Amino acid sequence: MSFDCFREGLAKPRQYHSHRSYLSWLRDFTKRRGVIFTLRDLGEDEEGENVEATHFAGPPAGRRKIAGLPDIKLPSDYLEFLSKWSWAILVLRECYWIRSLSEALKYNRDFRKGYKGLTDDDSWDIFRFADIWGGDFQNFAFRRKRDGSGWEVMCLRNEFVFLEADRTYCEPDWDHWVTDASFSDWLKRMCETDGIPQYTNGGNEEEFATSWRIRKRRK
Repeated sequence: MSFDCFREGLAKPRQYHSHRSYLSWLRDFTKRRGVIFTLRDLGEDEEGENVEATHFAGPPAGRRKIAGLPDIKLPSDYLEFLSKWSWAILVLRECYWIRSLSEALKYNRDFRKGYKGLTDDDSWDIFRFADIWGGDFQNFAFRRKRDGSGWEVMCLRNEFVFLEADRTYCEPDWDHWVTDASFSDWLKRMCETDGIPQYTNGGNEEEFATSWRIRKRRK
């Protein structure tokens, strides 16, 4: 898989509108990672800053094994992406941190143990792989399909309101939180629409209106 949409965002600066707090988080994150964060300021309004920047990514991770990784058979396109870039930041209308595999595993274990009371021996029905703006309880995650055939992507934004058992998210009542059939589909859609809408099966009217304007402008 080539992940062309992401490669283009790495190589070519693009314009976006971001809240000041998003940029503050991004500057702090890239500083801690030793990444030079550069942007061109295009002016400020009452909501935030208009800037030009690229996506960011860590060095190739290859196919090295992660110690203690449970046998949960994560999506092959997701693992291939992480073999090319050990972690990544999508700079869109919001910032999206695709965690490295070791960081994602630690985050999921901490989350499962601290909020769900689960261990590695319990079923892995949800695997949170990307933070929305680097915040707890704001994630995109893989959800195990009910027929056991693999994974699909769902948006777990403001999860602190629910904190349901992970297995509960696999029930039909939560199907409207499913956004994409695969990691590759999710990544392509996010890059093409500035990450809007986050929920594709029940987003609010503002998200859908913004997405429509973006799609229309890029045709």
